[in-house]
Amino acid sequence: MDKKNLSRRLVLERGAQIPLGGLVFLAAASQGAKAADNAVCVDLERLDAGQRSIRESLNYVEEAADQSMSCQHCGFYTATEGGCGTCIIFNGVANGRGHCESWSAKS
Repeated sequence: MDKKNLSRRLVLERGAQIPLGGLVFLAAASQGAKAADNAVCVDLERLDAGQRSIRESLNYVEEAADQSMSCQHCGFYTATEGGCGTCIIFNGVANGRGHCESWSAKS
């Protein structure tokens, strides 16, 4: 860019691009964090009939209505990476933010 062609308009246009790019980056990062928070650990359609049946009979949900009673606070749950973990009752994967009727506080 030649100093002779440097106008106030060009400086303002280029200056506006920097914060706009930062906002786009922050929005994308925020969506990634929300996706991680809302991870679905169990696809009920892909489970065998027995696994599906036990989850349905215990009214398992991926998001507990009361987070103080979520799987991550349950004695039957063991956390793994990504917000998912394993449940002794289900003998399989459970969402740390989930809940079922067999919930029991960790001791």
